[in-house]
Amino acid sequence: MEKVVKRDIIDSNCHFVGDPILDAEARYRWPYRYNDNFTNDCEASSSNSKEEENFAKCHYRQVDVIKFHKDLVDKKCVFISELTDDNPLDCIAYKLKIVQVSPIVDLVAKNAEIPDCDFFFDMMYSPIYCTLSNLRPEGSEASSSTISRDASSDGATAVINETKVDFKKNPEMSLLDLFCGCGAMSTGLCLGAALSGVNLVTRWAVDVNKYTCESLRWNHPETEVRNESAESFLSLLKEWRKLCEKFSLLDTKNSCEEKENNSDSMDNEDFKNDEYVPKQPTSSKFEVEKVIGISYGHPENNKEIGLHFKVRRKGYGADKDTWEHITALKNCEERIRDFVTEGYKMNILPLSVSLFAVLVLFCGGPPCQGAVDVNNMISLLELAGMNELPQYLTGTTVIYDHRPLQLNVDDYQRVCEYPKKRDLPGLVIHPGNKVEFENPKEREKLPSGSPLIPDYAVSFQRGLSFKPFGRLWWDENISTVLTRIEPHNHAHLHPEQDRVLTVREVARLQGFPDYYRLFGDIKQRYIQVGNAVAVPVARALGYVLGITHQGLKKFSRLRAERPSSTSEDSDVSE
Repeated sequence: MEKVVKRDIIDSNCHFVGDPILDAEARYRWPYRYNDNFTNDCEASSSNSKEEENFAKCHYRQVDVIKFHKDLVDKKCVFISELTDDNPLDCIAYKLKIVQVSPIVDLVAKNAEIPDCDFFFDMMYSPIYCTLSNLRPEGSEASSSTISRDASSDGATAVINETKVDFKKNPEMSLLDLFCGCGAMSTGLCLGAALSGVNLVTRWAVDVNKYTCESLRWNHPETEVRNESAESFLSLLKEWRKLCEKFSLLDTKNSCEEKENNSDSMDNEDFKNDEYVPKQPTSSKFEVEKVIGISYGHPENNKEIGLHFKVRRKGYGADKDTWEHITALKNCEERIRDFVTEGYKMNILPLSVSLFAVLVLFCGGPPCQGAVDVNNMISLLELAGMNELPQYLTGTTVIYDHRPLQLNVDDYQRVCEYPKKRDLPGLVIHPGNKVEFENPKEREKLPSGSPLIPDYAVSFQRGLSFKPFGRLWWDENISTVLTRIEPHNHAHLHPEQDRVLTVREVARLQGFPDYYRLFGDIKQRYIQVGNAVAVPVARALGYVLGITHQGLKKFSRLRAERPSSTSEDSDVSE
């Protein structure tokens, strides 16, 4: 018996368009379709060719890309791809105008930007990986393309006109972060500004703590991080501008073209400092190979003020680099000129002439968390829900800073004795939640002889606080970690384990992403997290900043301040 092959149901909407082409003609017109070794030179249109070849990029409709909730996408929106097609012109039924627009999150702003067209695209679709990605704008114009795609059930295809459409390029802003800390505020601002369509980049950051500078430098490699005081940095900016003017890098009246070009120009009054006289070098003279750094004040000696340069000695390595006062380098003007010129091109320091595009940020720490001093994550349940943290480290798990502070012996023994929830023996809770010792004379002792419940734990806030050595619970609100994790006067103990929260756990409570690394010893990392602004708070500020900077929306005040009253008897009730 002959086996009957079950055929697939033929779609009546799919059929060929036009007359069939002979095999010889097809091989002549499209040889690269039959020979894989054929070069791609034919893809480029030649001025000598008689027939111009059009290679179209394929665009996908939202119904083909977004299977569900496609009704939420604009009907004119399509997604460009890198797939190309070369259908001959005799197969094109009609033309469409498809333009590229910038990927703006604000729908109102995007609709105002879209010109008159049949379709628009702002993202790229990869049918191979079934993924969407943002487009990189080419200059200030959208590249024109010719597409061929299925347009209707009768097999008609479409192609767009070669049209160039101007779209608003994402404006770029530079960020100068003074008192930067570990960079939580900068990170959040840049993330939030990107959501609004503004490219905010942290160009410079200043802080006196070397560990916070190391953390920011690792997570923001594009940032010029300086470990110095804000006062020294601002003084350096003044001197930097003078140097740029001196070497004709700025179009000002103080350029060196208007000064005498003499050999002792380094003795200019702009660079003299009467308050400090540099010490005479004890070693013999050396030749400067190049200048590699600049600072106002000696980085290793706070008493030495004035402009200093870090120099590389000729014939020596980096371990012999030294900081020299500018008066000691008056014979090295050419080396200083090279350094200033290169630094000006690389924008290593901001100039006052470009401050209109620079956001100067002064940021504090814990007061920025909010009026109620509560973090981004309100409970450990929400923290764990982000991405489950392992309770115990394994050899295959790599999570930065997931380690707790090692408590001293007495504190650790206290933590082990404290119950996982309530009912600590030896205490009496009176009405009003005031805590006292049940029997002050007979108190339980630790092996070291110290009391299990220390005096300061009960006397803290006159016995009205439950924070000393308090355990957190999964569904309770968690306050900001104020730079130190010791459990003496704050509730920082894990609900089920005999330890305080790890650095990564408190960092997650502050909204830090898991890829954000911190440096320094364990206490320094807790300090960095405690001083940091919650990243979600900074992200919201960055979004509002970007929207306001572009003038897309005016935000009304969230609340009206209560009018001040001079009368002591005035009614302040609401």
